[in-house]
Amino acid sequence: MFILNSSSFPIDRLRDERFKFNCNLDVQFLLKQGQVEVDSGPFIHDFCDSILIHRGVVEDLNGSIRVFIYLVLLIFQVLLKLLLRQ
Repeated sequence: MFILNSSSFPIDRLRDERFKFNCNLDVQFLLKQGQVEVDSGPFIHDFCDSILIHRGVVEDLNGSIRVFIYLVLLIFQVLLKLLLRQ
């Protein structure tokens, strides 16, 4: 019985290693220039802290920023007109 347990250990370990190898793959993404916003190091690009964000999310955020800036500029224009009247 002891021989069976000791011989099944390497099989279990090999099965676990095979599972990790099959599930832990490196995938290469080819992105167009201008669609990557990662601070590049001096020589090697380190993407370990990077995340992928859907393009629609970025476009929605940019739209919200444009609306905010437009409203701020409108407020400044109104304030400027009020100050110039006095």
